[in-house]
Parts: sequence; structure tokens; C-alpha cells
Amino acid sequence: FFLNISESYELSQYKRKIKSRCKSLLVPYVIANGVMIIAVTLLSVIKNQPIDFFNLLADFWQGEKGGPIDMPTWYIRDLMVVVVFSPIIFYAIKKSKWFLPVVILICWFLNVWWTSVPGLGIRSFLFFSIGAYFSIAQKDIVVILKIRKYWPIYVIVYILTLLASLYYKLSWLGSISILLSFPFWISLAAGMRKLFRYEKCPKSLVTGTFFVFLYHFSLAHRVPVYLTKIFGYSDISVTTCYVLGGALTTIFLLTIYYLGRKYFPKIVSVIVGGR
Repeated sequence: FFLNISESYELSQYKRKIKSRCKSLLVPYVIANGVMIIAVTLLSVIKNQPIDFFNLLADFWQGEKGGPIDMPTWYIRDLMVVVVFSPIIFYAIKKSKWFLPVVILICWFLNVWWTSVPGLGIRSFLFFSIGAYFSIAQKDIVVILKIRKYWPIYVIVYILTLLASLYYKLSWLGSISILLSFPFWISLAAGMRKLFRYEKCPKSLVTGTFFVFLYHFSLAHRVPVYLTKIFGYSDISVTTCYVLGGALTTIFLLTIYYLGRKYFPKIVSVIVGGR
């Protein structure tokens, strides 16, 4: 976000960034949640169930389950909010360097934050601030976090920490496993890039991935359930259906995206934020 920003982060730059994020974040967010709301409304009409329009409107921000009706888009919602606060974050990091990310990191570990209002969560402010620090300090986060030595030991430590956090259900242990995951995934992505000899990730794959992110939630929960009705409910069957369901959902949505990109490029471009 802070790449190619002047030393003073001028008002004109802030306005340009906000305008850009409205196109790349707000529009896809509204469309994705609007599609879900329309689908839920149609199902209610078919089942002759009452429709609460106030709750439907609230579902754009926070519904009964604590997030938008298209649940994964909480990430976009929180990112949009933290972008509004970007001048404060920028000047705090310019003045104090790493102090702001470290303070928020400590609050994250202690599960202490100044508000519980949806959209103002600590996670978005923490990781946005960490990214902002690297960007403002002109440090390449990929180069810094890539695992070069003793990677088998690191992978074992990460996996053991992750399993321990899942087993003991301790929030601070879960936080450590999340932090340890970043070098792991960055190194894995770098390895895959080298394996497939990608000089640059194809743009269609990047935008297709974003499309899958926006629309997978409802399908990904239902497809494995339908598959278990075909393959049974044994441990092996349920595990297989879970993995297969994710794969089928991804393939289906990528197919929809690529067909839409071919025949309705302008509409699809709006749906994925002009990417």
C-alpha cells in the first residue's frame, strides 16, 4: 500500500489510494455480498419464509454469524477500514519505526484491543502495520522471510506448533503458529515458482484466485456434504469428500471465471475489482 508514496504522504495520494481501493475492494465486496443476499432472499421466497430486510441490509457488514453474509469477505471489510486509517499508521511508523507494529503485536498476544466493533479488529491493524513498516523502511519482506537454512527443522517446528495450538486451543499458541506460517508459505510459494519456472505469476491466475475467494464459501460447505451421500460416511470417505469438495469447488469457479472473462470481460473485470 505504501509503495511509491512520498515522504509526507500527501492528501492527493491518500485520495488516489482511497479511490483505487473503492474499485479493487469495495465494489467486489458489495457485489459478492449482494449476490449472496439475493440468493438467500430467493430461497426464502421459494420456501415461503418471512424476509427481514433490516437484517439483510446488516448482512452487508455483520450478520448473525459475526461477519458479512459472504463470510470470507470479512477480510476485505477490515482491510477497507484500516486503509481509511492509513495516514495515522504511516506517520506513527515514520516517527517510531517498528514501535507501532510491536505494540499491536503484544496486544494481539494478550488479546487486548480498544474496541470490538466489527471492521476494527486487531488482526487487520496488526498485519497491515507490519506490511507498512517493511514498505516504509524499504525492506523486501519476501527476501527477509524466505527460509534458506535448516528449512526441514523449521517446517517441523512450525507443524508441531500448529498441531499443539489446535490440540490445546490456546490463543497465544495459535498466534505463534500464525506468525511462523509466513516464512513457511513464502518459501513454499518461491519453491513452486522455481519448480514451474514462472518468471511472473500469470495475471489470469491471480484474478481467478480472487474470484474463487469471493464466491467459494457457500459451495465449499455444501459440495462435501453432497459427496458423502454418494461415497458414505466412513473416516476415509469423509476426508476424501472434504478434499475433493474443495478441489471441485475451485475447478468449478475457475471455469466460471475463465468463461466469463472470455465472453463478458468488462463485467467480470468489475466483479474482481478491475484486476
